This record gives sequence, C-alpha cells and structure tokens, in this order.
Amino acid sequence: MRDLYENPLNSRYASREMSSVFSDDNRFKLWRRLWIALAESEKELGLNITDGQIAEMKKYADDINYDVAEKREAEVRHDVMAHVYAFGTQAKSAMPIIHLGATSCYVTDNAEIIMIHQALKIVEKKLVAVMDKLKNFALKYKDTATLGFTHLQPAQLTTVGKRATLWLQDLMLDYYDLIQLENNTKLRGVKGTTGTQASFLSLFDGDHDKVKKLEKLIVEKMGFKSAYGVTGQTYTRKYDYSVLSVLSKIAQSAYKFANDLRILQNMKEMEEPFEKSQIGSSAMAYKRNPMRSERMCGLARFVISLPVNEAVTASTQWFERTLDDSANKRITIAQGFLALDGVLNLYLNITENMVVYENTIKKHIAAELPFMATETILMECVKAGGNRQELHEKIRTHSMEAARLVKAEGKDIRIVYSPLDTLRIASENPEKQVVFFAIGFETTTPLYTLLLQEIVSRKITNLSLLTSLFTIPAAISFLAQDPECKIDGLLAAGHVCSITGLREYDALAEKLKLPIAVTGFEPADLLYGIYQVIRLKAQGIDRTINAYRRAVPTQGNRMARQKTERFFTPYDAYWRGLGKIPVSGLRLRPEYEQYEARNRFLCKVKPGIQASVCRAGEIMKGKISPEKCPLFGNRCTPDTPLGASMVSSEGACSAFYRYRTN
Repeated sequence: MRDLYENPLNSRYASREMSSVFSDDNRFKLWRRLWIALAESEKELGLNITDGQIAEMKKYADDINYDVAEKREAEVRHDVMAHVYAFGTQAKSAMPIIHLGATSCYVTDNAEIIMIHQALKIVEKKLVAVMDKLKNFALKYKDTATLGFTHLQPAQLTTVGKRATLWLQDLMLDYYDLIQLENNTKLRGVKGTTGTQASFLSLFDGDHDKVKKLEKLIVEKMGFKSAYGVTGQTYTRKYDYSVLSVLSKIAQSAYKFANDLRILQNMKEMEEPFEKSQIGSSAMAYKRNPMRSERMCGLARFVISLPVNEAVTASTQWFERTLDDSANKRITIAQGFLALDGVLNLYLNITENMVVYENTIKKHIAAELPFMATETILMECVKAGGNRQELHEKIRTHSMEAARLVKAEGKDIRIVYSPLDTLRIASENPEKQVVFFAIGFETTTPLYTLLLQEIVSRKITNLSLLTSLFTIPAAISFLAQDPECKIDGLLAAGHVCSITGLREYDALAEKLKLPIAVTGFEPADLLYGIYQVIRLKAQGIDRTINAYRRAVPTQGNRMARQKTERFFTPYDAYWRGLGKIPVSGLRLRPEYEQYEARNRFLCKVKPGIQASVCRAGEIMKGKISPEKCPLFGNRCTPDTPLGASMVSSEGACSAFYRYRTN
C-alpha cells in the first residue's frame, strides 16, 4: 500500500529475521502455544480436559484465522478475547477450556517476554559476528602505526589495530550485559488479574501445591527455567527498561565506532566500503560520503533515547497495573530491536570490508612526528639530569612556535626514517618543492649519496638537499696545531674510521707527531685505546694503531668513500665556537650544485650566533676547563645552551655540568 505510512524499520533497515520476531504471526502463535501449555498442564493436574480437546487445539496452533479475530475485536474491543473466540471457532471442542483460569496478561506478557528473548538471541548472534570481524581487523593492523588523538588533536602514536580494540572492548562489555540479561530472563508465569493465583486456587479447590506445579509445568513447556515470584497483573516493567538499557549500550558502542570512522574517512585514513556503482552525492560526483556510518549513527541515536521512555513507563505503573503502558510498549520494544538490528547489520557490512589507506596515515604521522618527539626529548633530557618542569616549558615554547609556522604559513615539516623516504614524498607531491636537511659527519654522508644517486637517475626536479656536513680529521688537525693546545695523544672514533679507514689518521699522526688509537665507545674499548696511546707515547712512536679491529677495516668502507667523492668535495667550513676551519666541510660538487637548496632557492644560511663572552672554543681546545667560562652554569646550562660544547650531551661543558661534584 503506497497511500499509507510504512515503518522504514521494516522496509529499509531491519532484517526479515528480526521483523518476524515481532510479527502478528509469531505473537498469536505464541498465544496459542501458551493456551495449549495451560490446557495440557491443567489436564495433568487433574482438571476435566480431554486429549481430544488438546489435539484439536494443536491442530490449529499455527492456523490463525485473522478475519474472525479482527471482526470479533471490532465488536468486543478486546484483542485477547477476540483471539480466544477465533481459536474456539476452529477448535470447537476446546472452546470451553481455552484460557481457563487465566487473565489476558497470561498470554500477552508471557508472549512478549518470549519474543524479547528471541530477539536478544538474534542480537547476540550479530554482536558476536561484529566482534569477530573487529578482532580480525585489529590483528591485521596491530602493527600499523597511526596518530592517536586526544581532544581531536594529534597526540602520541597508537596503531590502527589498537584503536580497533577500543571498539571491540566496548562491545565485549555490552556482550557480558546481554548474556546476563538472557540468562536471567523469567516468564511472567501463571498469575491472576492482580498477580495472585486466586482463580487457579478456585479451579484446584484450594490446593496450593497444584497451583505451584501448574506454573512450573507451563514454564518448562515454554522452554524457560523460572517465572517471576511476584507480579502485579503484568510482569515488572523494570525488565523492559533493562532490555532497552542493554540495547542502548550496544547502540552507544556502535555510535562511537561509526563516528570515529566518519572522522577517519574525512581524514582519508580509513573508509567504509564503497560499491563500484554507488553514488556519493547527487551534485558532487567525486564524493564518497560515509552514508552507512551516518545511518548507523541515526538509528543508534534512536535506540539510545528509548530507555528514558521505558523508565517513565516503569515508574508510573499504578499499584497492580494500568493500561497506559500497552500502546507505548507496542512501539518501544519492537522498534528498539528493529532499529538496533539495522545498526548491527550496518556494523557487519562495514567491518567486512573496511578500507585502510596506509600511505595517507604515514603522511599524517610524518607531518606530526616532530611534535610527537617532544615527549621522548623531554624524558631523555630528564634522564640526563634536567629539570622536568623547566624542560617542559622550553619544549612547549619552541613546539608552539613551530606549530604556528605550520598552521599560519602552511609549512610541512616531517621526520623521515631514511633519506630515501623523501623520494616518495617528492614523487607523491610533484607540485611541492621538498628539501631534505642533510647534516652530520663522515658516517651519515654516504646515505645522502644514495639519495643523490636516485635523484639524478630518476631526474627528480622537486627535491634538493640543505647540506651541513663536516669531517673530523680536519677539525682535529686545526685544534692540535694551536700552539696553546697541549696534546700528548689522540683517540679516534671507531664509527668514523669504519667509513674513512686509517689513511687520513695515518697522515694526521705523521703531521702532528702524535700517537693515535682508533677505538670504540664501550668502556673496555676506551681503556684499551688509552693503553695503546700510552704505550706508543712511551716508545716514542707517532703513528695510528687500530685498537678496534672487530669493527674497523684498515681501508674503511671503499664504496662509501667512492660515493662520497663522487658527489661531494671539501671546503672551508664554519664551526660554531671555533670559526672557519680549512677543508673541514663537504659540499656538493659543481656538477651537482643544482641539488643544493641554497642554490635552488638563492638563500643564505647564517652561521650560528655565539655569545661574545662564551669561551666554548677555548674549552674545546683544552685551554681552559668549563667552569672558567663566566656563562657556565649561569646563563649557559644544558637547558639553555649558548656554546657548542653545551649543546650536545657529549660536549665537554654538558658532561662537566652533569657530573661535577660540587
């Protein structure tokens, strides 16, 4: 019928399975099953009811003569009596004993509880199915890192799978409540018009034991374990409130999931399934609207609102009963289940084929990673002896300024796991110029040569390097040649020599007339290196000895050196606190200068500003100890470094500050 309102819960959202539970067929067949159970039990307890009467009732148990019932109800204005009459016109011999001793609520309330129980079983089945899909999803993406959000602002990292466990855990809590409700479901039982059993006592001549047995028999025949010990004419409407509360809890969990997914779809990190021929917008053809998630939220919102209605109903039942619950109950219970069924159908559909866009997730992580690192920086600084509160304020100030640049000027600052990651970023964003900050010493330079090699071979035009590269031997030579420096021997860093080999240090030992030992950073390695320097000094031998043979080959890493020489050439570099040191830096060779960001963007990078009274240079040359600097421990601390030797935790000033005894 197109000319009358049709409930969309039936026509659009709920499954046939759930709709069938609250159908007239199911309801009135349950009524007849209850009347048959009543007659059978009364016969077993001695009332004059024949097998023929019961057989005739069973014959028509599923053959509801609606036309007769509807005609009769129009006359008597009572649905139960109309169906008693209709049943009697079919099972004529049983007409006198149908509904014997019972009140209307015997069939209406008991049938309602049974239908609710049937519906709860469907909810349970679908809830478990959703949980299983979320479990599989969580396991699949348990290691896929993604931004966490607090206050809907980027926070520390979590994983896609971990976030799914939040959705899953909510459903687990709902599941426990659902099972508890199912396991404690009781029938109204066999009570009279005011909840007493006076009419049945009359039928059984005051035999209380038979009346008790009657209820037990009927409850068992209907497949339940027990009935309410106390009722009015109806079972307590608090049960209906409990039912709708559990449905509301499940709807709340589903709402959160759907809301989260809608936000993630806006961020293009995750997406609900989108069919090949599906239309997202009638006007904007490109759109992929999260319509299923939105529908979930709409239906869930309706279910969430229902417990309030039932709370009012339960609280306004006068004495043994009023009828104002009846019309309300026909709507709230059935529609609550139908709406939640629609929610769970959508939940199942979405979780079946949720789409995760991992590259977009990585992009968002990269954009926020510099800010994510602040907590780690804070912890490491505290471990190094810093004041947590003071450090927090410094980091907060700097990170806020960085965030302002990102937001106000559209800056895109990312931390990459490898220089080669920038190739992907540049390829994915051809309209943007990507600049990689290439800093370090001999140990990191070979990585940048791999990046340059790929840039050249792929002819990438939107990627350049901002270089700040230095070499250690030139700096050592500069320091050692200062006439005021008193150096008896040197320890050479093993990780640097693993790249460069010993050639440059052999030349340095000969030039400076000093013994040099190549060593590692472990205590035993350092002691062995010191021993070798002392031994060579005692023997008057000025040469380089490899005291770290397990890690440093004599020739170093030939391929790394070749790659470095291909792309880079030495130049006179500026060192903070020391000034310009000849041939101590590396810059791109002329044939590759177009890949230098300074050249591409015609910008100049100013040298770091050194406080005029800072004596970091003298400290690094060994001329004075750190406490001789007027800024040390006052204006210059690891929290507020002014000189190069205070910036790094390995610096002389920083170490002296942390480990001083006074």
